[in-house]
Amino acid sequence: MKQSLSFFLFACVLTLALRTSTATPSLFTNVHSFPLFNSAETGLHMPALGLGTGFYGEQNVPYGTYPECGAEPPGCGPSTQKAVYTWLTKAGGLRLDCANSYYNQRSVAQGIQQSLIDRSEVFILSKVGTTFPLGYNETINQTLDILQELQTTWIDLLLVHWPTMKHPGESDVPKSSDPACNTTSPLTYNEKGCRLSTWSAMILLFELGIVRSIGVSNYNITHLQEMIDANLPLPSVNQVSFNPYNYRTGRADLLEFCQNNHIQLVAYSPLGVPDVHRYPVTYQNKTLTGMSPTLLQDP
Repeated sequence: MKQSLSFFLFACVLTLALRTSTATPSLFTNVHSFPLFNSAETGLHMPALGLGTGFYGEQNVPYGTYPECGAEPPGCGPSTQKAVYTWLTKAGGLRLDCANSYYNQRSVAQGIQQSLIDRSEVFILSKVGTTFPLGYNETINQTLDILQELQTTWIDLLLVHWPTMKHPGESDVPKSSDPACNTTSPLTYNEKGCRLSTWSAMILLFELGIVRSIGVSNYNITHLQEMIDANLPLPSVNQVSFNPYNYRTGRADLLEFCQNNHIQLVAYSPLGVPDVHRYPVTYQNKTLTGMSPTLLQDP
């Protein structure tokens, strides 16, 4: 068996805690939100606006360079906690967009506690992967770590952060015990197999009730079609860079595919910053960059 007995015992305890909790997790239907389908708890909605919790450190690093907080050194923790507290109490936000690879989820938890808002009224999104290895057991272990760091017994939405073992901005490939995800073994390593193995673990976490919904991030049509071909449940969310700069360069087809399969396409960097600076796109022989005066005009 891929999962250990200790994991199942722990999962059962968490599931029981959820069912007997006096504070039933909100479905978030009473705020500006959108419904989640496919691999999601019945009736669950996702608040439309969320606070991205990456890049609150004081280190001089570009956005998207991980680890941004480096295991929460002085400066990162307090600023993350303050941002979360302000978002929840001053801005009226309810959704927090976290990730294992942001290295600051303990500070996120402290911000929630400081706000005095009940956990059941906060929609927490987190992610596995990127600077951590993908794979079946790796996904389960990371999820348990996320629960501990966020000091919660459930995650409202868990995403696979990236469809491959290596993020474009990273030089080191994390090591995985999953044969399909083991990049040091050419005989067993297979990106498609790695994605499907990771997704199978996500399905288990959802079925056990540890996460209320599951999804992916930065997946293209080919990656999503793999799930259909494997007859696996589809994700409820695909979170991608989606903005006026890249809409005409493949994102329109992705949006249509997601809509046809009841996958909510969620945008990060919706104004095109900073992705367009780091990855300029070419459309009809024109290079679109952050300095172009024709960004919001038809070419």
